[in-house]
Amino acid sequence: DIRSAWVGVSRIVSKNAIVRFGLSYTYRDGFLTDPYKLRDQRPGRREEWALGGGYRQYFMWPDGALHADYRYFNDDWGVSSHTLELAWFQNLGYATQVIPFVRYYSQDEADFFANIADTDKRYYSEDYRLSSFGAFSGGLRLRQELGNWAVTAVGERYATDESWGLY
Repeated sequence: DIRSAWVGVSRIVSKNAIVRFGLSYTYRDGFLTDPYKLRDQRPGRREEWALGGGYRQYFMWPDGALHADYRYFNDDWGVSSHTLELAWFQNLGYATQVIPFVRYYSQDEADFFANIADTDKRYYSEDYRLSSFGAFSGGLRLRQELGNWAVTAVGERYATDESWGLY
C-alpha cells in the first residue's frame, strides 16, 4: 500500500521569471523486499519526505528558458539524496523545442545496506540502488507538438560512481 501527499506553491517574480517550491510525503506499507535478490530482507514500511524547488527564467532573445531545479529526499531507511538539474528550453518556431540538460545526483546508503552478506541482522540488502553513490547525466530532448498531442524523443548519457557522491 502506498499513500502519498504533495503540496506546492509557485510565485511569479517578474513577467519572465517564476519560482516554485514543493513538499511531498509518501508512506509505503507491505512487501518492500526485492524478491529477485537472494538474501534481501527490508523493513515492511517506509516513510519518505522530499523538498524541492525550482526557478524558471524566460529570455526574449533567443526565445528560450533556463530551468534550474533542486530536490532533497530523506527517508526512515537512512537514505538521503540531493538532485540538481539544469535545462535550456529552446523554442524553434511555435511547436518545437530542443532541450539540452545536465543533472547531478548524490545519495547516502540505507542503514541496512552492506556489500557482504550479514544474515545475522534483521534487515539486510546488497542492492546497489540502496548504496552510497553519485551520478552525472546529460542529454537532449526534442519535443514536438502535434495538435493536442506532444511527442518527445530523448537521448541521455548516465554515469555513476561511488566516489562522486557527497556522502
